[in-house]
Amino acid sequence: MLFRSIFTRRIADSLANDILAKIRAGSSTFEDMAVTWSMGGESLTKGDLGWIAAGALVPEIESALRKYEPGVVFKVWTRSGVHILRKNGPPKKDDGFALMMRIFL
Repeated sequence: MLFRSIFTRRIADSLANDILAKIRAGSSTFEDMAVTWSMGGESLTKGDLGWIAAGALVPEIESALRKYEPGVVFKVWTRSGVHILRKNGPPKKDDGFALMMRIFL
């Protein structure tokens, strides 16, 4: 089943850009934004998804995670909506697991 956001794509994109700007400017933390805005279970964990196995995420997110260095906050659109992500560390060399955080709008 495809998740349907309560936001239109334009509003979700604008909100995601505002969230990114606040995090990048240091006026808010990723964790606070996850608690306030995430529409997934990430609000309960302050955005922390823990270690995620390589291949367990949708291709758009997998591809974006390979492009960014740990600590960078970025957004990715998928069929289910917009995701604001932060890769917290490099993937483990033995199993490809990545440590990441997400705000899902």
